[in-house]
Amino acid sequence: MDIALSDFILIIAAVIVGLVIFGFTTAYIAPQYAFTYAEQSAKTISQTTFVSISPPETTNSGCCNYLVDVYSPGFSGNFTVVAFYIPSSELQSIAIVTPSSSSSFPVYINSTLASKVTLSNVYDINGHLLVSSISGYTIPANYPIQIIAPPKPGCSLVIWIIYSNGGYNFRVLYAYG
Repeated sequence: MDIALSDFILIIAAVIVGLVIFGFTTAYIAPQYAFTYAEQSAKTISQTTFVSISPPETTNSGCCNYLVDVYSPGFSGNFTVVAFYIPSSELQSIAIVTPSSSSSFPVYINSTLASKVTLSNVYDINGHLLVSSISGYTIPANYPIQIIAPPKPGCSLVIWIIYSNGGYNFRVLYAYG
């Protein structure tokens, strides 16, 4: 009987150790793998994505109208666009500049306002956190868009192109106009 009891205790101990290892894997390693996979996908897309911004045209209401084309051959999904102004003196730091507000100028597709979304934790393609929350507009890849912003002398329009994968958001491209 004592041998059966000690065998039973060993089996219970082995099951507990297995559950602890499984819990560790599920809680730490699997999310890290998912983040790394999403980061690699973002890097791949960033290498083949291009953006062009037209010079601003003044609308009848006095706003600046920017025509933007986000071109990513081989990608047919959606991006999120965030547009904001920064002082022109900060353009040399454009890679690390973040918006001062959490919302974007409106983005239009065929004169229709694009869907507004709020993203949490936006990273650059190297995995560094840029902002913890920001609002932008969902647009299809490879389709021209229009951004309308009030004029702001001494400032430049900055556009972030954000790619989402598996619940993670990555700024794959930025440009200014």
